[in-house]
Amino acid sequence: MNTSRLTSDTPYNYVARFEALMSNSLSHSDPIIVVGAGVFGLSTAWWLTRVGYHNVRVLDRWPVPSPSSAGYDRNKIIRTEYVDGHFSILSQEAIEFWRDPLWRDVFHPTGKICSSCIQR
Repeated sequence: MNTSRLTSDTPYNYVARFEALMSNSLSHSDPIIVVGAGVFGLSTAWWLTRVGYHNVRVLDRWPVPSPSSAGYDRNKIIRTEYVDGHFSILSQEAIEFWRDPLWRDVFHPTGKICSSCIQR
């Protein structure tokens, strides 16, 4: 995956900031423990291994997938409408990552339907 394409024109550049922070703090062989095997914990561990850290452990009170995780069931939505702009940018970058062929068996963009009911 070409991560520079995903962040080069965003003001926050989260991936580059994450990689710079980690490279200044730890060596690639230092032990890292991620607490929580939910969406955030597993994605953090995944990113750490992608950028070269090889001593990463994920701990959770449940087996994976964790039934207490927000990502436990199969039906999810990625929303991009946030009041705070950096969350909108981050979610748009996430959508681009999901489009990577690695996730083609689990990511199926379907669109959305918005409806409302007015009671009279």
